[in-house]
Amino acid sequence: MKITLFILTILCFLASGFAEPKINQYIKVEKPNKDDIVVVAFQYPVGCINCILKIDDIIKKLNQEFPKKVKVIALVLCDREIELKAFIKNNNWKYSAYKVKFKELKDYGANEKSMMKIYNAKSELLLDLYYNDDETNLKLKAFIDLY
Repeated sequence: MKITLFILTILCFLASGFAEPKINQYIKVEKPNKDDIVVVAFQYPVGCINCILKIDDIIKKLNQEFPKKVKVIALVLCDREIELKAFIKNNNWKYSAYKVKFKELKDYGANEKSMMKIYNAKSELLLDLYYNDDETNLKLKAFIDLY
């Protein structure tokens, strides 16, 4: 009995080590080319206008710096499809958007202060930006200069 339990524990541990990060399912849908970057914006169905404008500004800046190489996804923190649709309509969101429960944020390596994460086509995290971070512009500039 102890051996069976030990083997099951080892198998579960190994299986969890080979599981893909949850964000990969959304990045794969965008079908990024090898040189593309994927922007994952964490949004609220009814967020502050400043936060929405800040995300829009960052997306515009990235599109200027990397023309036709930016894929954008919104993970909207809501429980119902109607909230997702309201977010898309109210913000004139022209990119992909998916409904994500607030309690699932940790599955994406995020928390309530996460604004956006930028990945490469291989789903490797390149930049992590947070709401209320005074250094967002400096971090973004450094990212653009390095990438």
